[in-house]
Amino acid sequence: MRLFPGRLPGGGTAAAWTVPDEVGPELVWAALDCPGGWATALERETYVLGRFTVGIGRLPTAGEHCVIVGSLTGEEGRKASVITTMYGGDGTRLAHARATWISLGK
Repeated sequence: MRLFPGRLPGGGTAAAWTVPDEVGPELVWAALDCPGGWATALERETYVLGRFTVGIGRLPTAGEHCVIVGSLTGEEGRKASVITTMYGGDGTRLAHARATWISLGK
């Protein structure tokens, strides 16, 4: 998928993504997963995806340049709550996800 999330200065992550020719809901789900996972403390601990829900307002088009942003919204014990949002080339919100990531290290 060629997604390479990086840390944002204020926290969270972002990844630029050029949409491939074959795009469907499953690919949008997969694209939202990665930047959200990296919004956790993944560099220090191992996390697995616990729960993942996605809302798609519009599928991106083939070749569209999107930005996917992940934000840690809370932690409780071994659980990390994350939201991830996909923005289209014009800045409109295309899709969003809520995820629970579970730490295997605590």
